[in-house]
Amino acid sequence: MLKYWIWLATRRGLGGRGIYLVARHFPSPEQAFYAGTEEYEQIEGLKTFQPLLDKDLGQAERILRKCYENGISILTLQDASYPGRLVTIDDPPVVLYYKGTLPNLNTPSVAIVGTRRASAYGMTQARRMGYGLARCGCAVISGGARGIDTEALKGALTGGGPAVAVLGCGVD
Repeated sequence: MLKYWIWLATRRGLGGRGIYLVARHFPSPEQAFYAGTEEYEQIEGLKTFQPLLDKDLGQAERILRKCYENGISILTLQDASYPGRLVTIDDPPVVLYYKGTLPNLNTPSVAIVGTRRASAYGMTQARRMGYGLARCGCAVISGGARGIDTEALKGALTGGGPAVAVLGCGVD
């Protein structure tokens, strides 16, 4: 169930690596939720298990409700549509939140990031680059900040290709 994934992903004090180690150790986050101290002590590489002792699902349920109300979709590490390339990094996020249609990110992808205070020339070139890459079948990935990031994404959309903004905050 999604609420257990969200519970695990919101354990403050574990860090991304710790959360990933817990997810990898247990067959499901529900089993991680119901585990006890002895089982947590067996997780190799885990520096602390104290955050796992908080068994309150209230926050996870509030997040789920807010996602539903705002049309936010959720992917977990075990979902077939979880981006394959992301799984290969050292500590992939166990939960991804997104809005819109999730494109196939197993195609060639190019990340474009840059300054928020770009010159007119820089903005034009970022848009052209995004457009050209999209026309060649590449997904354009950026942070979505104003300036170069936004112009590259606009170019990709104009070019008919996938445009992905990876946010360092919630999509809400």
